[in-house]
Amino acid sequence: VKALMDSLAPKTKVKRNGTWSEIESSELVPGDMISFKIGDIVPADCRLTEAINVSIDQAALTGESLPQSKKLGDRCFS
Repeated sequence: VKALMDSLAPKTKVKRNGTWSEIESSELVPGDMISFKIGDIVPADCRLTEAINVSIDQAALTGESLPQSKKLGDRCFS
């Protein structure tokens, strides 16, 4: 069961000290730059610094039935 849970732990791409790497989402700290693509789960609350046609499903938070379009500078919630 532990191996299965470890394989399901959400990971994210993060840029720290100018280098991109993959870490567990639980290790993110304020100031980390994260990257996500189509189909990814937003790993943490964030503000978009780059965005091209971003839509995020925030139904669990807002009750909206459709994904919400986001643009540069918008906040995204995990």
